[in-house]
Amino acid sequence: MEARAREAAALADAFAALLARPRVHVLFEPSAAGRVAFGGKLVTGPARARHATAARWESLYGYSRAVRVGDTIWVTGTVALSTSGEPVGLEDAGAQTARALAIVGDALEALGGSLGDVVRTRLFVTNIARDHDAVGRAHAAAFGNVRPATTMVEVRALIGDWMLVEVEADAQLGG
Repeated sequence: MEARAREAAALADAFAALLARPRVHVLFEPSAAGRVAFGGKLVTGPARARHATAARWESLYGYSRAVRVGDTIWVTGTVALSTSGEPVGLEDAGAQTARALAIVGDALEALGGSLGDVVRTRLFVTNIARDHDAVGRAHAAAFGNVRPATTMVEVRALIGDWMLVEVEADAQLGG
């Protein structure tokens, strides 16, 4: 346990130096699980809620579709799958974006949010020269006047060869 604590302390020091921020201490004692000390004061964080879908990768790779801590919800990379797990919108980046954003909306609603709470999206596109307009228009249609901050990035490939678009979203409830 001491070696692990030393490694964690070294990592915390490195991050603090890199970010030019005060060091955060993570406590490893079982009685302090989930608690973090800031400047010597022990603080407990808000509860964590998770949402899962039927996507096979979630259980296989150990992640949640969305996680809520306090008033913030993070939605993981989401692609266009039907409720039965079949690809949607083959060779149509706009349709894939629309479906992925519908799944994002469902995940947000499951955790008490909505697309109206989204403050940032990230769009990963396999052929941005060809598909940026279709992806952008589907994004605009889903969000309307919400207009979250967004980034569209071209990537070489996604996990499935049929996938043209993957969407991530961050939401702040009541914002």
